[in-house]
Amino acid sequence: MAGGTAAFGSWPLLGRDPELAAFDSLLARDSRCGFVEVAGEPGIGKSRLVAEVCHRARAAGWSTAWGAAGRFQADSAYGILIDALDDHLADRPGATELLEPRHRDQLALVFPALRGALPDGAPAPEADRYVLHRAFAGLLSALAPRSGLLLVLDDAHRADPASAELICHLRRHAPLPRVRVVVVRRTRSCPGPHAGPPAPGATRRIELDALDRATVARLLGPGTGRARCAELHAASGGNPLYLEVLARAPEPPAAERGPATLEWGHTRLLEEFRFLPAGTRLVAQAISVIGHPSDPELIAAAAETDTAAVLAGTADLLAADLLRESPAGEDGGGVGFRHPLLRRAVYASANPLWRRGAHARVGALLRSQGAPVQVVAPHVARSARVGDDTAAELLIGAARTASLHAPGAAAGLLRSALGVWVDRTDPRRAGVQLDLAGVLLASGDPSAARDTLHDVLHLLPPGDGGRRSEAIRMCAAAERLLGRLDAAADLLHHELSAHRSGGPGTAALWRELARTEFHRADSTTARTAAVRARELAERCGDRAGAAGAASVIAYCLAAAGEIAAADTETRAAARLVDGLTDAETAAVLDDVMWLPWAEGLLQRFGDALRHVERGLGVARATGRDVAVSDLLTCKASALTWLGRLREAAECTEDAVDAARRMRADTPLVTGLVHRSLVLAARGDIEGARAHGDEAVLITGARQPLFRPLAEFAAGAVRFAAGEQAVLHRAPVSGPGGLLRLPEYPLRACLYAVLTASALRSGDLGDAERFAGEAQAGGPPDLLPCSAGFARLARSMVLAARGAADRALDAAREAVEAFGRAGAVAAAGVAHLGAASACEAAGDRPAALAELDRAARAFTACGAERLLLETVRRQRRLGRRVPRPGAPRRSRESGGDLTPRESEVAALASRGRTNREIADALVISEHTVETHLSRVYAKLGVSSRTALAAHLRDDSGDPV
Repeated sequence: MAGGTAAFGSWPLLGRDPELAAFDSLLARDSRCGFVEVAGEPGIGKSRLVAEVCHRARAAGWSTAWGAAGRFQADSAYGILIDALDDHLADRPGATELLEPRHRDQLALVFPALRGALPDGAPAPEADRYVLHRAFAGLLSALAPRSGLLLVLDDAHRADPASAELICHLRRHAPLPRVRVVVVRRTRSCPGPHAGPPAPGATRRIELDALDRATVARLLGPGTGRARCAELHAASGGNPLYLEVLARAPEPPAAERGPATLEWGHTRLLEEFRFLPAGTRLVAQAISVIGHPSDPELIAAAAETDTAAVLAGTADLLAADLLRESPAGEDGGGVGFRHPLLRRAVYASANPLWRRGAHARVGALLRSQGAPVQVVAPHVARSARVGDDTAAELLIGAARTASLHAPGAAAGLLRSALGVWVDRTDPRRAGVQLDLAGVLLASGDPSAARDTLHDVLHLLPPGDGGRRSEAIRMCAAAERLLGRLDAAADLLHHELSAHRSGGPGTAALWRELARTEFHRADSTTARTAAVRARELAERCGDRAGAAGAASVIAYCLAAAGEIAAADTETRAAARLVDGLTDAETAAVLDDVMWLPWAEGLLQRFGDALRHVERGLGVARATGRDVAVSDLLTCKASALTWLGRLREAAECTEDAVDAARRMRADTPLVTGLVHRSLVLAARGDIEGARAHGDEAVLITGARQPLFRPLAEFAAGAVRFAAGEQAVLHRAPVSGPGGLLRLPEYPLRACLYAVLTASALRSGDLGDAERFAGEAQAGGPPDLLPCSAGFARLARSMVLAARGAADRALDAAREAVEAFGRAGAVAAAGVAHLGAASACEAAGDRPAALAELDRAARAFTACGAERLLLETVRRQRRLGRRVPRPGAPRRSRESGGDLTPRESEVAALASRGRTNREIADALVISEHTVETHLSRVYAKLGVSSRTALAAHLRDDSGDPV
């Protein structure tokens, strides 16, 4: 017996519950089905599924036999059946004693284990396949114990003709007593002729589809970001084999996202390829060099053969399902590999020197045919020789075209061009390196861009003018993204002090200085630099530069609390930005993305979302990955204010993932802070704490703007979890204080939180002081959320003072203010404040009414922690309300937890991590994740916080 217990991938079997349920019913003693065909694409998990079925069958007492057809070896008659049953016959030599003699003789001709049963000296019987078919059916019944026999015939699409004919016989005559036959084949393979239908209900076909994104996310685990998960799902097509190969490959740098190194996957992907004839393998490697679409003349040139050999090899590859025909009109038609990963594996299997020559031959032929430079360039890049100036010029031209929409691809072409000019003192290298640094920075690799720019600056003398200014600007931008703010400022100040030009290049330097100084917590210098940049841009007719500078000015004004001026500047900047083309927007995207941040500070969240979506569209269309993280964080901020917490959580996850891939501190810190706060509001305190602590760790002393914010976010999460009540005792002003340079419109929110902290500690004096400071959050007609938090802080203090009526009035004013801004979650918090005031006044019905409004708000926006708090207060007032996420006692809910699920749930509710649970229960982290997903589904909860609350309720503890 071969292969039945082999390892089919290292991941748990997820996403196949319907198929497993179907097999469970088929293995039932009263099932009428005796023949199952499992079909699917290569790598989709057919053998993995059937291996799990065999495991379950053996656990239920069934005997199992597993055979697999040989790869590309169709000359061994009945090979798949011999593989499955010969060992069984060797172990049970008397299994055929009850069969008819002629049946035993036919079986002895096939199975080596039975050849000793032929009479010595007697002539061998003549083979009769019809008798053999009946004999084989009898043999299965004889081998089947009373508990039943499960026969698995894997890779049946490769079976020899005799085996294929016998499989058809078994299908026609299913079911056999106490026997289940499972045939595993590829979807595209022909199952062979069927000379008549089987008995009704005797056969079944199970087609395996690709895994959906949710299942892929569970396989990859919680450490994989949502964006990365979506990328892997799309690249793999939901195929488990391709997914595992991609997930194991090291992720390339941001600017070089292309074919990854797949050494581990080559062995598995090339299993079919290795058995092909040498000529066919050569054709496959030639096609891998060309890519898609393929052309016989190009393939012949790459392989150094004739078109007849190409056509013969292509036919073999199509028959083996390594190649597939492309529909007419799709990339020009022709043939292509079954999956891009297979092409990469075949390409890597070729001799590197042969590949270089093949690319040279293909490139030369394409140029002689007049192919576009973008088609020729990839082949020239892989075959150009040192000193080939013609090749270098072609690569540079192709790169400059690609940089407009695919800077990552342009970076590869430019590096190849630099490889032609190996003399590091060659003056031609400076311009190419400057272009390379630009595309590296745009595509999200600031570290590589900085290294390249340091080389460029050594080649560009101070009097070089525009090129040196552009190099300084990009180098400063890279340093800023990497969190090296002082280094960025020093570069810019030194260059501007010696700069006398007033063109667009100088304006760009001033814009970068404005961004850098703001991040250094110097808003005055930042605004001055932005104003200077706008003046220079307007003077030379650079409307994109003017729009970018206006966006930075608007944000600086809003952050400084100059609300009326900020409102005017923001509207003016919006008109300028809306008038830009996408190409112009892409050129100043680093600047114009400050506009939606300014609109968010002014609490015009709809305008902010509109400009964010425009920016994201431009960034993705042009490959400007450097802006994606910041734009996603800005979008999450606006969504959070609007109470769309589920969407905000997804945006922050994508923002953090994008920043990690860039390996850039500044966008990572902002993403982590916002994600921490969103998760806290959603009820995931464990996740919020982890992200907040990471933000504090990253900021260090190099991030004067973000460190206080990160520390406050981390403290606010702990305060929300009830872990500390002294948040208000942290330094607020001065060096390292919370308000060293916060966005001024958010001060009212911050002071409201400090007021709550002081009241929890019983420090009424501090609470009154903070509530008074909250009143300075901005004019209520322009900043309704600021007014709302100021009223809320005042309401909390009045309630603590015993002035219930005045506290209620202030809380209702807060509700009205939040309502004007559309801030759903904040309005719910104000309803809680109003409920407290009603309780203090002894008005239970009014308190319950306010709590009902709060519950509706928190339910709408997914603020699970606040919803749980609301339910506790409703129950405290005597109202019977269902607990959020209470289990649905129905068949759909899945019923009670299994013992293992109960163990996992109990440990998770006590704050244990997946790794700790896995160690405690001696299971894998993937298994823990699977159990938790089932627990959540059965109990109707979506987080560990809700799970803990549910278990507390069931144990009789008060909510």
